[in-house]
Amino acid sequence: MRDARRLATGPAPETAREWAQATYSRLAALPEEAQPLERGRLVAALLLGTEMIRLRRASLRLGVSSDLDPALAAFAEGRSRIAVERLARLDDRLASPRAWPEPSLVVGVRGSILAISEVLTQHAAYFDAGGRA
Repeated sequence: MRDARRLATGPAPETAREWAQATYSRLAALPEEAQPLERGRLVAALLLGTEMIRLRRASLRLGVSSDLDPALAAFAEGRSRIAVERLARLDDRLASPRAWPEPSLVVGVRGSILAISEVLTQHAAYFDAGGRA
């Protein structure tokens, strides 16, 4: 959770591959006695981090990073509901009839927004625990 929060607001995100490798290592290190919920939360963090990395890069290319930053900041502060609301605003902007320079990239960004929103909604209690890391 702490790493995911740092990833949300850090100056330069790791590559998705590095993020996945680190998360898989943590998953493999879980003891046999670990509960399915614990494993599920790690898998959720894996997806969340991967999609955040993709979303941050794509938002720069589309010129919408100023719309994304407040959503990621809310997540980093342990406020998943607000993050999801802000992501919905960004999605609404991307769904507008404006002619985006890379329409296929917009589709990918909207998919990342949906994936992140779903993870944050399903695991809000976990990601919101303890506030800012």
